[in-house]
Amino acid sequence: MRVLVVSSTALRTPPKSYGGLEAVAYQSALYLHRHGYEVTLAAATLPGAYYPFNVIELPPGSPQDYEQPLDLITEKDLKSFDLVIDHSHSHRVGIKANGLGVKSMCIHHDLMPGALGCTAHYAVSRAHASYFESIAGVKAGVIYDMVDTSDIRPSKKEPVLLWVGRVNKGLTNWLRWVKSFREEYKGEVTPVVIGDDSYMAGVNIDQMREIKRLVEETNAIYYGLTDRKTLTYYLGKAVATYSAFQPGYIEVFGMWAVEAMAANSVPLAPHQDVLRELLPGSLRKRGLPSPPFRLEDISLITRRALESPFDNLVRHARRFSPEKVGRAYEEEIIKLARLPSS
Repeated sequence: MRVLVVSSTALRTPPKSYGGLEAVAYQSALYLHRHGYEVTLAAATLPGAYYPFNVIELPPGSPQDYEQPLDLITEKDLKSFDLVIDHSHSHRVGIKANGLGVKSMCIHHDLMPGALGCTAHYAVSRAHASYFESIAGVKAGVIYDMVDTSDIRPSKKEPVLLWVGRVNKGLTNWLRWVKSFREEYKGEVTPVVIGDDSYMAGVNIDQMREIKRLVEETNAIYYGLTDRKTLTYYLGKAVATYSAFQPGYIEVFGMWAVEAMAANSVPLAPHQDVLRELLPGSLRKRGLPSPPFRLEDISLITRRALESPFDNLVRHARRFSPEKVGRAYEEEIIKLARLPSS
C-alpha cells in the first residue's frame, strides 16, 4: 500500500531536539516503512536526519501561515497514493485527498478541532476524543501518540524537580509553586527548567523578565530550549517531572509524561484528565491521589517521591512505544481499506 504521511511544516521533521506532532509523524512513517508499507513523508526535512523512505521535501513555513508549504503537494501527487495520514494542524492535505477520492486519516494533535473533511478523524487520547466530539460533533477514533523512549534510561535519583515543556504552558506558575513547596519542605531541592522559550513558541519579553526573576528567586537551573541529551540526562535524575501549570490549558496527550515515566520520574500537572490514562493505578498503590491532580496533591506526591523515588513507571511508558501504537495504525488502515471508495 502506498501511504503519504504528512507532517506540519511549522518545525523540521524529525525535530532537531524534541517536539510534538513532528516527532509523531516521523515515528509513524518509520513504523509503517518497517512493516512493509510504501511510505512517503511530506515535511520540512532536517539536514542529516535518517529517511529510509521516500520524502517530499518542503520548506519550513513562515509566521503568516506555518503550513502554507503543504499547498505545494499537488493533486497529481495525492492521486499516486492509496492513503494519506495527515498529522498537520490544518489537515489541508488530508481534506484535499479525501475530495479526490483518496482515503485519509487525520490525526488531531490540538485540543480544538481544525478543519474537518477527512475520511476518518482521530484524537490522541480518550480524554481528547471526548473533547473533540463535544466540540466538533464528529466521532473521533483514538490513536495514542507514538513516543520513542529508547534513549531514556532511569538513573540514580537526585532531589531534582524538572520542568519540561514550552515556557508559556505555565512555567511562571510552576516556579511560584516550587518557591512555596521549598519553604514548606525544607529539604534539598534542585529545580531544573527545560523547554522551548523561542519566539516560535509565542514567548514575549515580559514573560521572560518574570521567568528570569523567578528563576533567580528559586535558584533554578535554567536551560530553556536545549538539546535532547540534556533532557534525557535530567529525566534520569529527576524524581518528578512537571508541565502544563497554565490555568485552563488542557493537554490532549503529553509526550513529556511518557518520557518522564520511561525514566521512573513521576509526571505531574494540575487538572489534566489525560494523566488518568497515562498513569493507571500507579499512585493508588502507594496510597496517593490519582489524577486529575490538585496543587496540594502535587505537593504531597512530590514530597513522597523525594523521600522514596518511584521505580515502577517504565512499564507504563512502554504502552506508547512505536511498536505498540503502530499496531493501532495498522488496524485503522485495514478498516479504512474496507470502506467503499467515494
